[in-house]
Amino acid sequence: MGSQRFTAGGVYKLPALLVYQLMNAMKRQAKLDVAKYATYGVFAALGVGEIMAAETGLETTLALLDMGVLGSDIVINEALANKLNQTADGKAFLDAYNKFALIYGGVRVSDALLGLSKQLRRSASVLNDPEVNNLATELSAEAIEAGGLLENAFLPGWTKERILAIPKPDRPNVDVYMNPIHKATQLRKFNTEGGAFVIRKSDVIRNQNYKTIVDRKFVGLKSEMDNVIIKYNNAGKDTKVLVEELDLGDDYFQPNDEVFYVTVKPNQGFYFDLPNGNERGAYEELWIPGGFTGHGTAEAVLSNSGSYVHNNDWQMFVNFFGSENVIKIR
Repeated sequence: MGSQRFTAGGVYKLPALLVYQLMNAMKRQAKLDVAKYATYGVFAALGVGEIMAAETGLETTLALLDMGVLGSDIVINEALANKLNQTADGKAFLDAYNKFALIYGGVRVSDALLGLSKQLRRSASVLNDPEVNNLATELSAEAIEAGGLLENAFLPGWTKERILAIPKPDRPNVDVYMNPIHKATQLRKFNTEGGAFVIRKSDVIRNQNYKTIVDRKFVGLKSEMDNVIIKYNNAGKDTKVLVEELDLGDDYFQPNDEVFYVTVKPNQGFYFDLPNGNERGAYEELWIPGGFTGHGTAEAVLSNSGSYVHNNDWQMFVNFFGSENVIKIR
């Protein structure tokens, strides 16, 4: 093929293996670009002084990452690393970055990379820059667009668009279309660290049509939900943050609503499953299949929540989770 010249608009026959390799290379590069831009974003948010201190080390590190360097921790530079190591928060940030760098360098782009980016955001409070708070959400959204999170989520012949084209409540069980490895990976997160959700007290005590917890109640991953609550508190308890981050719908909260943050611990009697889109909480134009929200945060449902009868009694509801796990936030 060395002497072959190609013209725009021309049609050429290529070996199927070559086409396959080219497509995989394009997908891989798209995911790596998302990860690299997120890395740039973390350090771009440090402020002028920190960027000046880390500039050479950052450029060198990113160059090494592009080359796929492996085998040892990669630090920003010695001066900045020493500064970060002086505090517990600084050490946490540096440790997260080193793990992030190694995963990126090893080309193992996965949910572990996204999780570490969120750990970087949490630990980066030591750098006192509010812009860092939005990096994980931006990375997750971009990763979904690039195909990184849902690339292997569905069985052959199934796509997000095909599933969404099936009207509620006729969407199939997730086992019909979901890659079992993807499902197991998502559920393992919840079975390891638990889930959490935000609820209005009125949903329990005033809705006479529901004497139980709503069937297949949506929950987010505990660590990610904790971050949402931190962002909500930092915004002066603005419920718009909850609406946006949790895809609740613009009119979800009313001015006098009492709002609680509920933690669902593993092995507490609830069973986690992935949503199928037929649930009451699967809002049209907001829900997407695959176990992630439109913002890229992990989500699941409590498959047996409908069996928990509270009879509109708030204390009975609280007892299901334990009072220490039901915290009033508004």
